[in-house]
Amino acid sequence: MKDKADFVRDALQPLLQDSLTNVAECRYEMTAEHNEYVHVTMENGCVYRIDVTADSLIALAADVINFMKCK
Repeated sequence: MKDKADFVRDALQPLLQDSLTNVAECRYEMTAEHNEYVHVTMENGCVYRIDVTADSLIALAADVINFMKCK
């Protein structure tokens, strides 16, 4: 299974950048408390923090895409 950080960097970030013209960066974070987040940074500096704790890769992608659909 692919690591979540690698998946976000190698698969999800290019997908978001290809489908939304204003996405600068997308990265995965696991906190010391084991909470998991994807941070999507926009060209204007706005950062969205999406909770993906305990998600599988497909659920992680779905959560981020569903969140970003409205942005």
